[in-house]
Order: sequence, then structure tokens, then C-alpha cells
Amino acid sequence: MLWKTIGVASLLLGPAAAWAETPTLFGLPVQYTGTGGYQLGVKGLYQYDANDFSGNASDPATGMPLFTDANTWYRREFDAYFKAPGGLEVDVGYDWDRSWTDNYVKYASGQFGDFRAGQFLPEVGWESVEGAQTWTFLTPGLPGQAMFQDRRIGVDWSFDRIPHWLLQAAYYARGNLDGQFPGHTYSGRVVYAPIEQDTAVLHFGLAASREFPDDRVAHFYTAPEASLTETSLVDTSSLPFTRSIDRTGFELGAMRGPFYAQGEYLTAAAHRQNGLPEFRGRGYYLFGAWMLTGDTPRTYKDGEFALPEPAHKYGALEFAVRYSELDLSDGSVQGGREHDWTVGFNWYLHNLKLQADYVWAQANHSPANQYVAPVDPRVFEVRAQIYFGS
Repeated sequence: MLWKTIGVASLLLGPAAAWAETPTLFGLPVQYTGTGGYQLGVKGLYQYDANDFSGNASDPATGMPLFTDANTWYRREFDAYFKAPGGLEVDVGYDWDRSWTDNYVKYASGQFGDFRAGQFLPEVGWESVEGAQTWTFLTPGLPGQAMFQDRRIGVDWSFDRIPHWLLQAAYYARGNLDGQFPGHTYSGRVVYAPIEQDTAVLHFGLAASREFPDDRVAHFYTAPEASLTETSLVDTSSLPFTRSIDRTGFELGAMRGPFYAQGEYLTAAAHRQNGLPEFRGRGYYLFGAWMLTGDTPRTYKDGEFALPEPAHKYGALEFAVRYSELDLSDGSVQGGREHDWTVGFNWYLHNLKLQADYVWAQANHSPANQYVAPVDPRVFEVRAQIYFGS
């Protein structure tokens, strides 16, 4: 199974090195800048994954396997964008393994901030909302996956003109471009970064949203931290008669030299009607990463950490460890509890990124999935990623 991923990586290695030297894709430029400052370009993100499951990965009630080894494309995104010198920007994106990605029109005002209209992600869930190409691990942690609110159509505002501060607010008036997730959402985020240097950053963030689903249903669930499975070990099942859903996230990030750490505490509350009790779920993750080659782990801008920029021809090597925990049991809703340990190695080589994670997952008895005993699968997963564009 894993040989296919290694084969894809070897095929991508040659083009990746060439792209690092010149901004081209298969001999064609990926960005064109006109004499008046107009820019026209394309961006791409391609990820090929393989998952191998072991350990206690069977349904205790039936003995049937819960997970299947797999290898396939995980993401194939392609974006086209246009930028004008007056602050206008247009982006159109599509993922051939999912659907429409970010699609918006944006205007950057030097005095009043940035305004955007279109389809994009709400702000809650820092690890999940960061660009997938920058993820330290193959997937976000458990709470980020369970409380993730997918892309919606709406408008947002971002203001970073106050030193060390970032303010964001958004309103989503309907579902997405595929007609999913009907309803509307308000969201906001505040970031304070008292330290913003090339080799040292300290980040604090608070994000919150309130969603009003048209179908009056809430549902929280997630698979283990494996990219190619939809089997959930924790699952609340559908929560009908839900009037609104609140999500909150508390963010902490720190970088100094070759070391980087990130953590987040997330909560979700479903406010229900017809006398049904409110449901509350919660979880957190914390991870640390060390650049073994001594490179600075990340560049920081607008409240986000970007990909490392290797300082050596042979690229940069990174070692990371994450612990995540999720509790979806509250009162009569027994969605289960799970915690995962993940150890990861990453190799950054300009436009190429190779990742390998080993996950120890453990979930307790979960009536929502009819399990009668703990389930603790092990996952070895790898990814070959190629990306281009700015």
C-alpha cells in the first residue's frame, strides 16, 4: 500500500525542485505581473495519502473490522486569482476530491481593513481553519474535527492596522455553493500577538460563533486522527430541535528559534427546544514541534503560521508530538470520549512536503455507535504533498 505514496513522492520531487528555482508549473509561469501592478496567477495543493490500521480496530459487539487500509488522493485543489493594485482581489477555487473551496471577492482598504464576500471558512477552530498545506500533522486534532463548521457563503471583515492585534467578524447568510448547511451564522475572532519577530512569536486568540441551522439539527462526531476513514468512534447522533449552536475556541501559539508549540481549547453547545436539555461538548489539543535541521519553524502573519522556508538545499526536517482529547458525553447524550497521541515527522523540500504520523487512539464505550467496550486503533499514515503559487 505504502509503495504507491512513495512512488508519487518520487515523481513529484523533480518538479518540486524546479519550481523552487523558477515560478513555473510544467514550464509555464504560475503568476504573471503586469506593468501596472496587476497580478494573475494560479495556486495548487495536491496530497496523496496512505493509511495502515492495526491494534484493537474491530467492533467489540460484532468483531467486524472498523477500519480499512487505504491509499488515494486526499486533496486536489486548484485556484485561480486576480489582484489589482488598488486592493481588489478575486479568487476561484475547486477541489476535485471534494467540491468548491474558497471563492470570493476581496477589497483591502488601507484605513478600514479588508472586506470579503463569497464562500470561506468561519473563524472558530484555529488548527482546522489554517491552510491544509501548513498542517503539522495529516489531520487536525479531535476537537477541531468534531466542532468544525464547513465553508459558508457570507461576508467578513478583517482589521490588522493596530500593532499586535487582529480583529475579524463575519456573517454567513446561507449554506455553501453546493446547497449544503442551510442556515445563518455570526462569527468573530480577536488575536493578540505581543511578540512578532522573525524567530520568536507569541500568539493568543479567542474565536466564537453562533449558528442557526434551518433544519434544527446539531450533530458532533469525528473519526480518529486518520485522513482516509469516516468511521467515528465518538458520535452524538443527530440532536433534533436545536435552535442554535455556539462554538468557542481559545488559542495559544508560541515559537522561539527551531521550537514551535500550539494549543487550543474548543467547546460546542447545542441549545434545544421542546424542553430538551442543552448539550455541551468540549475538547483540547496541545502539540510541540522541533526543527531538527535548526530552521525557523514558521513565518507568522495575520494571525496564522505559514509553512517553513527551508534554509538548506536538502530541505528541513521536523519532529512533532500532539495530544488531543474530546468529550461528547453530556447528560442523556452519550457520544463518547476519546484521546489520541500522535508522533509525526515532516520533510519540507521547497514545494514538496513528505509527512509520516503514528497515532495511538483510544475511545471509551459509545452507545451512539453501539460499541460495548473501548476501541483503541493504531494508525500509521503517510502523505506526499505538492503545492505551488502564493
